[in-house]
Amino acid sequence: MRETIAVKRSLPWTGRLLLMLIALGSGLWSAGGAAALRGRWLPLALVLAGWFPLWEALTTTDWAAAFVRWQRWTEEAPLPRPPYLREGGPGAQLWHALAAARRWWQAEGAAWVGRPLRQSLLALAVGLATSAALGTEALLLTLLFIALAEMAALWYDGHGVEGPLWSALGEAAMPWLLGATLGGAASDQALLSALAVAALGAAFLTPGLAAIVGVLLGAGWLLREGHSVAAALLLLSAYPPLRFAAVPLPEAEHRRLALPWLWLALLILAGA
Repeated sequence: MRETIAVKRSLPWTGRLLLMLIALGSGLWSAGGAAALRGRWLPLALVLAGWFPLWEALTTTDWAAAFVRWQRWTEEAPLPRPPYLREGGPGAQLWHALAAARRWWQAEGAAWVGRPLRQSLLALAVGLATSAALGTEALLLTLLFIALAEMAALWYDGHGVEGPLWSALGEAAMPWLLGATLGGAASDQALLSALAVAALGAAFLTPGLAAIVGVLLGAGWLLREGHSVAAALLLLSAYPPLRFAAVPLPEAEHRRLALPWLWLALLILAGA
């Protein structure tokens, strides 16, 4: 019987997708107001069909489990043997490795990682094509996003674990940075606001009272920009997640409860 690798999601995919869309829209709004949201179908398509499925496939799939089984696989599939191949030589070893890899893919590899692999390749193609149509800045941000997704997957050795900081960077800060950049914000302003979003997202999604540091950084950025009312509202919106953090909840449960408050915090940042 074929097995499939369990996909590990610390948050429901709908909530994570909504987080990326809210971050994108908030970044656009923060840069150019309501006018910046009009006719933005390509950035929406980039996040929906490019960034989100790529992040989902790379960071929530247990690639390490498939790799371990592949390493232990010994059964070989029939392959045409090249002439004059000396048994025991490097060519023969490569031929046996290819035959074993083909048999592993036929027996269980396609069922284990076929879907996330196809999803990531399709999302990569769509993301690069869409961002190229949007211009150089969007293309560079897409390349940065791809590298970030790979780093997030490798940080936990490919076990499909998505930490709060990586989630905040990939699902909140990067879409915000894309929106702010396309909305016409200055480069330094867009980058600083994206860093504030990353700190805020990590704070909301991380269990433990140490997360208050990220909230204070986000409020501090608003105060730096002269938005004292928005900073006060942000601190109020952070109270429920920090209250959840003080209770010994499982990480997945904490993140599920804190996510709606992160949506609200992004809207407060955008409206400041």
